[in-house]
Amino acid sequence: MDSLQFRFRIFFIVFAAVFALALLGFMALEGLSLANAFYFSIGTMATVGYGDLAHLKGDIQRVYSLLVRQWVHSMRYLKSQYPYLFSLALRTNPFDREASPIVRN
Repeated sequence: MDSLQFRFRIFFIVFAAVFALALLGFMALEGLSLANAFYFSIGTMATVGYGDLAHLKGDIQRVYSLLVRQWVHSMRYLKSQYPYLFSLALRTNPFDREASPIVRN
């Protein structure tokens, strides 16, 4: 067997073993699905990192802050123009899971 061909086979076997170990590790230790474990294994072995997750986190924070700002603006408008709707909207606050439109004493 040619020395170069032998080296490629050894490299492929070692690469496949490390990839399988990474795949199983992500599934067992992180509780990821097979598809997500495959994604993170590729990202780890290619040394590209997880910059896409940091970018997504920033986008989510930006959207959430814009939604909160819009909600506060809407509440101010309702308070000044439509007090009853303001009262109803305040009691059904979308940021409070236990909010109810029913007035309790």
